[in-house]
Amino acid sequence: MEKTVKIMLSAFIMLLVHASLPSTISSADNPPDFFYVYLKWPGSQCATKEGCCLTKTPKPARDFIITGFQPYYFNGTWPENCDPASHLDVSKISHLRTRLEVHWPSLTCPGSNPEKLWSDAWKKYGTCSKPTLKNQQEYFRQALAVRKSANLLKILGDAGIRPDGSSYPRDTISDTIIGGGLHLPGLGCSTDKDGNSQLDQVILCTGSDAKTFTECPGNGFGCDGDVKFPHF
Repeated sequence: MEKTVKIMLSAFIMLLVHASLPSTISSADNPPDFFYVYLKWPGSQCATKEGCCLTKTPKPARDFIITGFQPYYFNGTWPENCDPASHLDVSKISHLRTRLEVHWPSLTCPGSNPEKLWSDAWKKYGTCSKPTLKNQQEYFRQALAVRKSANLLKILGDAGIRPDGSSYPRDTISDTIIGGGLHLPGLGCSTDKDGNSQLDQVILCTGSDAKTFTECPGNGFGCDGDVKFPHF
């Protein structure tokens, strides 16, 4: 998560950003109760002082991209690094590579190989997604499928909320996402070069099947007031 992101956090999401808390466990003896789905608007990263570095071929989609797909438990704990010996074998996801480069790219500068992002995601959270998602192929394939089924940009666009540099009330964004069947979202904001608050990230939840969108435990959280939806 970029350092410019300023997320107004509720109690349940506090657990996510304090990875040193004892709520983190190193094994997944039980199937996850639900999954957090982190979707980022790439234009917001590019509009910060830090900027962004994009690959030319293939170029990241003009759409929300994946930045995380995390298993979690209702009791407030979440598993990490469940199989330290399991490393990402990119040959096993070669058939997904182009889609991952488009929908789960690296935006950091200088430009970096997205394989490190995918490797870190697999090691930290993918290894803890069993038995729901049994292997590397299933983990990344399902992350892509969930992003696609969310259809977040279309839901917002159909309500007149478009990435055209305009600002929109936070509650309008949140209510639109709820109305689109994705339930109460988490909204993360960052600050652009001119000091404006902008929509940076939307966090959704799926059920234990890693498919069906559901209400995230706890209260919703979001940005304050009006937020800009920048071009990309």
